[in-house]
Amino acid sequence: MLYTSSKRRYRKETGMASWISKKARLAIYKRDACTCIYCEKQCVVGDTKNEEIQKGDLATLDHIVSQKELAELASDDKDFSAKRRNPKNLVVSCMSCNSKKQARSLYAFCGQQGIDYAAILREIGRRIALPV
Repeated sequence: MLYTSSKRRYRKETGMASWISKKARLAIYKRDACTCIYCEKQCVVGDTKNEEIQKGDLATLDHIVSQKELAELASDDKDFSAKRRNPKNLVVSCMSCNSKKQARSLYAFCGQQGIDYAAILREIGRRIALPV
């Protein structure tokens, strides 16, 4: 595995993860209508420090192919970084679902949560076909 850092970096001013630009993140939120891929909840874009927002409702980006799997497939750190930021591997997920999925495969997560895997694949296909 080439990518070894497990630390998450956040922008101090927004509380958002810094591994992807704000512009790219917001474009994916827009593409996916800020709706969780797994539970279809309308997500909220906001600061993780805002106490008025329920953290489980916050919009996050989920990697369809987990970062762990991407790291194993990447030829080097630059390749991993590109794969990690690819909008075709990212979908909106509420923080609750993303926290439950963690690094599990999509298939394993759907089976564990009783989610229709085929329906999720169709919805992912629909979303990633849209322009970002």
